[in-house]
Amino acid sequence: MPDDSGVSGDALRHFGELIQVFALDMVEDVSAHAGEVDRPGFRQRGEIAEASGVERQEK
Repeated sequence: MPDDSGVSGDALRHFGELIQVFALDMVEDVSAHAGEVDRPGFRQRGEIAEASGVERQEK
């Protein structure tokens, strides 16, 4: 049901979920470029970051 702004709660909830997914994807991209993520999906990006001169930090 729309509130005073004319936007339904479901639409706002869906928009919030999209923002969360987008934010998590950005964090993973930044980590991958820094070579900090060592999962198969991000290994290639880490290798690209290393080849471009970004030093990999071991934990």
